[in-house]
Amino acid sequence: MAMKKMRWVWVVMLLTIAACTKENPAPGKYEGGVWILNEGVFNGNNASVSFYEPGQGKVTGEVFLNENLRPLGDVLQSMHIHRGKGYLVVNNSQKVEVVDIHTFRSLHTITDLEYPRYFLGVDENKGYLTDGNYQGRVYVVNLETFGITGQIPAGSGPEVLLRAGDKVFVANSGGWGYDSTLTVIDAVTDEVLQTVEVGHQPVDLALDADGYVWALCQGKVVWTADFSAIEYETPSRLVRVDPATYEVMSLEIGSIGDYFNPKRLALDASGNILYFEEAGGVYALDLSTLEIPAGPLIPLQPYGLEVDPDNGEIYVLTSGGGDQPGSLHRYLPNGEQIQSVAVGFFPNGAVFPEENGSVQE
Repeated sequence: MAMKKMRWVWVVMLLTIAACTKENPAPGKYEGGVWILNEGVFNGNNASVSFYEPGQGKVTGEVFLNENLRPLGDVLQSMHIHRGKGYLVVNNSQKVEVVDIHTFRSLHTITDLEYPRYFLGVDENKGYLTDGNYQGRVYVVNLETFGITGQIPAGSGPEVLLRAGDKVFVANSGGWGYDSTLTVIDAVTDEVLQTVEVGHQPVDLALDADGYVWALCQGKVVWTADFSAIEYETPSRLVRVDPATYEVMSLEIGSIGDYFNPKRLALDASGNILYFEEAGGVYALDLSTLEIPAGPLIPLQPYGLEVDPDNGEIYVLTSGGGDQPGSLHRYLPNGEQIQSVAVGFFPNGAVFPEENGSVQE
């Protein structure tokens, strides 16, 4: 009888442990690390999220799949953290997956979208979501019900959203067409306040230490009808916008004829050094001088570019192509490489939980 009782005690203990593991994951399971966003191969349904722990150099792959026992979807465009939840915008699957950021367990899926791109938590109850590849819109999302309660008109191909005070700036990239504007929205009333002309095809935004909004503008490339040759192009630019007056200052960073369209922009921890992608790699612009550097700080062409807001370390993400996983390369602010690790397919960004913000792709 004693042996039987002992067996039952062990069975109960094992069942209890299993139940706790399933329903209440160990605290700190996803703490102290960085989320790496992997687009996946287009139409491959293999978008994924990796969890990178810099102190150990450890990468845990397929976090969403492992925690929810189903694929994330097709083309992970971006992710934003807001009030303990992660909003994963899965572009080609036309949805947003909402997860508990501590466990990565799914809480809700926002569907019936056309071409979702980026999410921004505006306040405790409201979020904005850009959508559309031609004429675009910003959906207003109720963060209690996760329902769409309205929409705000934007330009063509709206991408990254950036909050500056009570204003939200939206980069209108042109999508599958052309645009050269930022839409400015009142974050309280959801009304469009202004449309600001910047450079051709703005794709990324950043807010510096002085409160200026910076837009990375790819430049316009027009192809012949059969896409066999370029008819004409305009240079890529960094454009500074005063959010109070909408005054614009522009710096040319790419020349006509280089056939290169930059996509990535990031600020250092102080908000005084602007990192941008151009032909040749990652460049560092000192905002106190505004002198465009002659050469790259990091001679590596990124697919994604982010900066750790705590220590200023630079994360350069590179693609291995459709048949090989991509890589994360981590650098000190002076450009010295610290580590390289393999991640998922087509990594386009990194999200640092401490910043409670979003990754631009």
